[in-house]
Amino acid sequence: MATGTQALADLQALMTELATDGAEAVKVLKDLLASISAAAAGGPGAAQIEELVQKGKTALTALEAGLTAAQAAAPAISVSITPTSATLAPGASEQFEATVLNAGDTTVTWRAQNGSISAGGLYTAPTTVGSDQVAAVSNEDPSKNAVASVTIQ
Repeated sequence: MATGTQALADLQALMTELATDGAEAVKVLKDLLASISAAAAGGPGAAQIEELVQKGKTALTALEAGLTAAQAAAPAISVSITPTSATLAPGASEQFEATVLNAGDTTVTWRAQNGSISAGGLYTAPTTVGSDQVAAVSNEDPSKNAVASVTIQ
């Protein structure tokens, strides 16, 4: 069982962590409050400690609701690509750019169906005429992407 002093130190550390990973910190704080309550049971000041634990649980319930609401309200990640279309001669190159909004990681993985594309978005058309597609896929959320059409003539 944790001592009162150690439990308070743990609580302060977890409050700092809350700023970075709210959901995990809420879970750990709930566990910590349960430990404090169990450690204080029957001891001197147990009623006051239990009252503080209950206030902490109420605050955590409100915090959890706030975190859930914030996550639901967060704008969706979106990806855009420029240019959205290109016409190239066989074997020619075109530089594509991608923009990722509302993401911590704004990098993308580039993909081309027929030609080739570098990690920096430099596309090289195949040596035959036809069509191709270039995609920029969000590294944070691979379900988010943007596609450009390429005509090779």
